[in-house]
Amino acid sequence: MLVADIINSCSNTKVAEAALASIGGDFAARIRAAAAASGLEVGAFVAQEVIAFAEEAKRGDWSALDKVMSGAERPILSGLRHILVNALAAGRDSATTAHHRSGLVRPLVGIFPRKDAESCCMPS
Repeated sequence: MLVADIINSCSNTKVAEAALASIGGDFAARIRAAAAASGLEVGAFVAQEVIAFAEEAKRGDWSALDKVMSGAERPILSGLRHILVNALAAGRDSATTAHHRSGLVRPLVGIFPRKDAESCCMPS
């Protein structure tokens, strides 16, 4: 399940940073700026947004993510971009930072089987 792959792999800070680098361009620059404004390293920022999505998404959010990823050339990266676009649009970046600093956001250990780091950034 590709949706589980995005949560498993991109909740890791190193993988999240590599995935964002794979997306690249102006979008990655926007995310780096948001991370800096939040006082987080870019990998931590992206990983925290992925974790927050996994913890807070409603059924419609999961369906929208699945639809974006379905048939995409690089589904994991398309899904990650979708999560980040929606997080920034909703102003989630500042809320996530508050959770991160207070320790409320935790790793998603055991929620999905962990895939290797390459699954995030490699075309499926």
